[in-house]
Amino acid sequence: MNRQSTLFYLNVCLFLVIFIKASIAETDEDCVTPNGETAKCVSLPNCPVMLEALRTKDDESINFIRSSHCGFVGKIPLVCCGNQILSEINPVDKLIDDYYKTMNTSTVTQEPNSDYEQEEEEQNPNAISLDSDTNQFQDRSVCGLEQHESHTQDEHETDLHESPWTVVLEYQDKIDGQNMGIKCVGVIINKRYILTTASCIQDRVDIPVSVRLGEWDVTTNPDCRQIGRYGICAASVERIDIAQTISHPYYSKRTESNDIGLIKLAKDIIFTDYIRPICLPSPDVSAPDRDTLMTVIGWGTTQAADSMSNNKTKDTVTYLPIEECKDLLQNKPTRVNMFRACGKKSNADACHESLGGPVMMRYPQSTGKQNQWYLEGLVANECIPKGDPVVYTRVSRYMNWITQTVQGK
Repeated sequence: MNRQSTLFYLNVCLFLVIFIKASIAETDEDCVTPNGETAKCVSLPNCPVMLEALRTKDDESINFIRSSHCGFVGKIPLVCCGNQILSEINPVDKLIDDYYKTMNTSTVTQEPNSDYEQEEEEQNPNAISLDSDTNQFQDRSVCGLEQHESHTQDEHETDLHESPWTVVLEYQDKIDGQNMGIKCVGVIINKRYILTTASCIQDRVDIPVSVRLGEWDVTTNPDCRQIGRYGICAASVERIDIAQTISHPYYSKRTESNDIGLIKLAKDIIFTDYIRPICLPSPDVSAPDRDTLMTVIGWGTTQAADSMSNNKTKDTVTYLPIEECKDLLQNKPTRVNMFRACGKKSNADACHESLGGPVMMRYPQSTGKQNQWYLEGLVANECIPKGDPVVYTRVSRYMNWITQTVQGK
C-alpha cells in the first residue's frame, strides 16, 4: 500500500471516529421540547411518549414530533424526548401530572377522617385487605387516551373504541351460582384493578364474579359496526375472573355514604386500543364550576327497565352545585355533599349512564386535539328517568384510599 492510500484510509478512519463520537454525543445532548421542557436528544425508537403519539396518528401530535426533531444517527431520526407532547399546560393538568409523579413513588400520608364521610358505625367487616404485590398506575402517556375522535352522528351513540376503560360486571346468585347477567359497570385504573361503586360489590343478593373488557355490544363478540357500505370490527372481548372485591371501609348502604370500591382481577390486563385505563384525578382537584360539561358512559335504558341496553351509550351532563342538587333531591333519601355530587342530564327522559360507570372530564388542553380523559366520579344512583340528576361519588375525595389500598401502603 503506497503512502497516499495509507493517508486516505487514515483520514477515513479518523472521520468515522469523529462521526461516531458526534452521533453518540448527539443522542445524549440536552435539548428543549417545543413546549419548553428540558429533555434529551434520543433516537425516536427510544422515546416512548413519541412512539405513543406516532401511533395515534393525531395531526397535532405528528406536528409536535416534527418540531421535536434534533438530528440523525445514520438514517434514524433523533427527537427531543420529554414527558408529554401537548404544547399548553393547564393548571388542572399540571396538578394531576404532579400527582401521578408522586402516587407511584412515595407513600401517601392519610390524615385521620380526611378521606371518607364519617359515620357513627363500625368499620365494615367485609372490607378485604390487599397484599403489597400490586401494579403501578399508568401515567398520561397511556391513560385516558382514545384511538381517535368519535365519528358517530347520534350524540348518544358511541364508537367501538370510545371510552376503552369501561368494563361490565358479570354476576352470579350467591346461593345457587346461577348466572345473573350484567348488573353494573366499572372503570379500568391500572393493569390489575377496576374502580366501581361499593353498592355494585357489597350487600347484594348476587355477587360479581368476572368482568368483560373491550365491550361495546354485550350480545356479540367481537363487536362490529356498519359504516356506510363497510363494516368495522373491534378486537375480541376479554373476560377476566375477579380475585377480590374491596369496599371502602366506611361504606354504608343505609346512608349511601362512601359508595366506592375496588375490584382486583385474577390476572393482568393487556392494554389495546379497545382496553385502556382512564386517568385518575389528583386529590387536590376542586369541584367543577357550575354548568361544567361532563360525560357519562354506560349501558343505560331509554325508559325504566330491569335490564341494561345492549350497546354502550353516552350522555353529556352539566355539573350542579351542591345546594341546587339538594333542591332537586329534597324529597328523596339520596344525599349530596363534598363527597357526592350531581349533574343535570341533557335528556331527562333517558338513561345513558350505569351504576358504577364513569363520570368523565376531558383535560382542558385536549380540546380540539386527541381526547384525553380523567375520572371525575362514579355513577352512584340507579337509572330512574324522571328528570332526576345523575348522582355520583367524587373520586378525587378518595384518591388517598385508592392509592394506599392498591399499592399496599
